[in-house]
Amino acid sequence: MKRFFRMVVYGIILSLLTGCSGNSKYEVDMERLKNTSGEYQFHDLAWDSDISRVENLLGCGLQSVGTVEGREEFRAEEAFEWADVEGEFTCEFAQGKLDTVSILFKPEEEEEVWKSICDELFAVYGAVEADVRTSTSEELQITTDSETYLWEAANERHTAMTISKLSVNGEFKYISLSLYVIPEEKE
Repeated sequence: MKRFFRMVVYGIILSLLTGCSGNSKYEVDMERLKNTSGEYQFHDLAWDSDISRVENLLGCGLQSVGTVEGREEFRAEEAFEWADVEGEFTCEFAQGKLDTVSILFKPEEEEEVWKSICDELFAVYGAVEADVRTSTSEELQITTDSETYLWEAANERHTAMTISKLSVNGEFKYISLSLYVIPEEKE
């Protein structure tokens, strides 16, 4: 859950600091979010790939967004697209190896897009229960509302996919699709 909240904070920061390029290049195929081993994975981006391999597979460059807690985060130079809705593609690397892929969508028709994405993911990967949360920070004077769906697979490695919708003080901010490797517990 800590990772989810960190991704929410990253998403808010990214949404405030960056914008999508106007040139959609990469079409997101919601049916290609699981590999043949049953792990959640974005298209052909194999987990543990290095930055240059990810750039080659995507066919576009990655710009460094920064490093937090030893994790490097990069944003694709091109916008990604699903059903004519542009999204901002980011990926994270732990010790130089890919372990998280996220796409932030900021559609004008958020409820329509949210419902369409959820319906498509439910049709392909099965329906899961919603995790709906409201959080208030008196210090920051903000209230966040989120609705998240989580799919997990534990095969060779433990992977997950989430789709989340976030609003701050009642104002829609973004829809985030994330796929990631869940680290093994250290004993």
